[in-house]
Amino acid sequence: MINGHEIVPGPVRQVGIIFGQAAFKVALEQAVRGGLNSLFRVTLGRG
Repeated sequence: MINGHEIVPGPVRQVGIIFGQAAFKVALEQAVRGGLNSLFRVTLGRG
């Protein structure tokens, strides 16, 4: 039985993993930044 991952060459899969991690990191940073901004607004009483 052949998995879909085994069909994809190593380097291509590695690039995909790196891109996935980078995208996740950017999304996480934006979420944290947005959360901090809303938290600051509530703390300052402007929310």
